[in-house]
Amino acid sequence: MSFKGEINNLLYKCMPGKQYLKFSYWWYHKKTLSLTRPQRLSEKLYLLKVYNGVVHREIIQECYDKYKVRNYIEKKIGKKYLTDLYGVWDNAYQINFNNLPDKCIFKISQSCGSNLICKNGYKSDEYTIKGQLDRWLREEKNASFIEKNGKIESYYNTPDVVIICEELLENPGGDIPDDIRLYCIKGKVAFITVDYDTVSASGEKMKEYVRNVYSPDGIFIDAKFGRPNDVNRKFEGFENLHEMIYISEKLSEDFEFVRVDLYNVKNRIYFGELTWIPMGGAGKIEPAEFDLKMGQKLKIDNLVEVVEGYFRRER
Repeated sequence: MSFKGEINNLLYKCMPGKQYLKFSYWWYHKKTLSLTRPQRLSEKLYLLKVYNGVVHREIIQECYDKYKVRNYIEKKIGKKYLTDLYGVWDNAYQINFNNLPDKCIFKISQSCGSNLICKNGYKSDEYTIKGQLDRWLREEKNASFIEKNGKIESYYNTPDVVIICEELLENPGGDIPDDIRLYCIKGKVAFITVDYDTVSASGEKMKEYVRNVYSPDGIFIDAKFGRPNDVNRKFEGFENLHEMIYISEKLSEDFEFVRVDLYNVKNRIYFGELTWIPMGGAGKIEPAEFDLKMGQKLKIDNLVEVVEGYFRRER
């Protein structure tokens, strides 16, 4: 974690929720957050941190969990969009590597980024892998710490965290497919981003990578969402765009705003995950006109009322 991120986390623990929310928005966006008349998408994402916990707590707890969400996906769009599930364990030392394929990915069911890509030969490193998974699991299971220190978004986490192992998606050349992310407002795709080359050859998440923004028709938009863009990067995976839009709009029906992550591998669409506050709200949306335009699309009648009520109770 960066020094800036560590400072932000410290303030998250120490400051009252309302003050932290306003400070954090200024910290990342260098603008004043309006809790009573939010206009920009970046502002409304900050208010949604509170709103979602009041209005959508139970369904977000189900859909944030990478294991439980599989039932939601199957009910909504069918299991054909899910990767194969190889195993589920309460602790790392229950894992029998002999029962797993030579390529797979381990995930902590309630986490952001706690994924372990395993390719040919990984079984020889069994104890290192189990040790890493066990450390991650213990961190996420510390629900009392989350509840004590979390001011706003602790509703994502529940104590029943598990380790899962799923099919590893690869392009024909063996590389990890690009992340296709469809941002849905009121059940409709508002815009799309594609993240390029996010994983190194060794399977580690890259710190720097390109993120391009596209219209729902797949046309490049000269805008940025938390990452640099590159007009010269051409995305070839939009041949199934209509299917991706259908999937995303079905999965977004229950939410005012949600990002649906998909993969297009060998002309087949796979579900990745659902995200309600992309980059924790910290990603800059540029230019300002694009931030405002998307904010005007996201109209939630009781957004301010719910947030104000939450902070009154917090006092």
